[in-house]
Amino acid sequence: MRTLAPEIPWPKIIGMRNVAVHGYFDAGTDIVWQAVTSDIAVLKPPVERLTRQIESNQARQMLAAALRGGRRTL
Repeated sequence: MRTLAPEIPWPKIIGMRNVAVHGYFDAGTDIVWQAVTSDIAVLKPPVERLTRQIESNQARQMLAAALRGGRRTL
């Protein structure tokens, strides 16, 4: 999926997930609140585009071609 939506800041999303899952309490509620109130709103349009793209046959074909080409990064 990352190759289909390079405009989405995947490393930042993964980092926030790590903070939430692993309980890094040093992050503070202000960082979490920023993500909830601002960052998610910014991510909504590209995620919606990605969702529509994945649902289309064209995206499925692109993904299959990428996997056949040896690219395993989704």
